Amino acid sequence: MSIPPARIRVARRVARRARRVVRRAGQVVRRAGRVVRRAERVAHRAGRVVHRLRGRRTRGTVSPALPAPRGGDAGFTALEVIIAMTVLMVVILGGFTAVGTVLKVGNQALGTRQAGAVAALTMTNLREEAVSANILFNPATEGANPGTNPDGSAIAPGFSLRIYTQTNGIFTCVQWRLLKTGALQLRSWSDLWQTNGVVKSWTTLLTGISNPASQAPFVLDSGANYGGTVSGRLLDVDLVVRGSNGPANPVEVKASIAGRDAEYYPQNTGDCSPVPTP
Repeated sequence: MSIPPARIRVARRVARRARRVVRRAGQVVRRAGRVVRRAERVAHRAGRVVHRLRGRRTRGTVSPALPAPRGGDAGFTALEVIIAMTVLMVVILGGFTAVGTVLKVGNQALGTRQAGAVAALTMTNLREEAVSANILFNPATEGANPGTNPDGSAIAPGFSLRIYTQTNGIFTCVQWRLLKTGALQLRSWSDLWQTNGVVKSWTTLLTGISNPASQAPFVLDSGANYGGTVSGRLLDVDLVVRGSNGPANPVEVKASIAGRDAEYYPQNTGDCSPVPTP
């Protein structure tokens, strides 16, 4: 099975953006290293200043029992060393905090881009099925056809979709559903499943979808120009996707897909009915 060019382009864009995030993180790490080196120089200069001030205070009052230190024998007191180390530690911690913040933001941005790319690929799959649809069943009236959520509760109207399609010339019934857990699932069965027994199980295509209860992901346009509620042929899809890293701003992917054959195919043919047990 060949990969559609649109999917390849999306994957390439995601890879390029990921490389840019990694390069930016490397730049931040190098900058943090420069900050640490500057802090070391500042601490060294501060130590020399303290030593000079100390020498001025004690000049001419050195105890006879302790001879004055010679040129290179002069050192730092414990207090001076502690002060210098404290300054250095504060600067280093600030640098690491900045690096951690940048990496976190970059990781979230990468997660958002990946979520958008995966959602786009899923939308491409759905578009291929809906465009070739003979019947787009109304998501608002699916009832118990899509089964239940993992907790046993019913799947809300508009959170499942059933299509009688002929993608690649093969007549197939396809069903989508969005669970409370945020998982978008897909299954299909033969239009002759009661005879040949061909029914595929549910497959999870995408996770992290966070549509609120008031924002149904599947809506059949009821406008008279698109067939109305009886023979609707325009499907509105709206997915709110959060990345695996929990980005603050989710990605919303929308599309309006028209079923080309739905305008001419009879609606009450009994295809894709009854529905196999979910």
